[in-house]
Amino acid sequence: MRGAASGPPTSSSKRRLVITQRSLLADPDSVTPLASSACDLLRQKLTASRDEAQKLQTENRAALEAADAWLKITAAERQELESRYSLSDLPAADVSSEPALIASLDAHDLARWQMLVEAIPQRFANALQEAARLLEPKAVTVRLPGGTLHNDAEIAAWLKKAEATLKEKLKQGPVIIP
Repeated sequence: MRGAASGPPTSSSKRRLVITQRSLLADPDSVTPLASSACDLLRQKLTASRDEAQKLQTENRAALEAADAWLKITAAERQELESRYSLSDLPAADVSSEPALIASLDAHDLARWQMLVEAIPQRFANALQEAARLLEPKAVTVRLPGGTLHNDAEIAAWLKKAEATLKEKLKQGPVIIP
């Protein structure tokens, strides 16, 4: 009775049963459902990673294409920057079948997809920064300090510090703020 109340076995409990009962080759086949469950989970994770990368790619491309610096450089310069910063299409992620899923993961595993998701905004920012530099070769890049602000006084202090930094860098020429 106790086993019936606990519900159907989970994938991990099925896996434990295969190991403890040495039922790898038993009838009915207990490995196929485990492999299918693993593929379903991988398919979900790969699809989610691909969707997130596509969303970031679309958002960052729209911002890049609306930026003045990007619009002012030549088509050849834009094409060269897109190539240099890998702004074009994302890798394929075919999840239509188990062999296609495995091939997709062999080419680009989940960790690599996560790195790509994290890199996409920076790639577009770098391309935009380089476009601005093409227009203003003497421009200097200024990274404003980060931090956590809790109140108006801290905001005012941060703005004062940022203003001083920017004014100092402006003495050297135009300023690019990434």
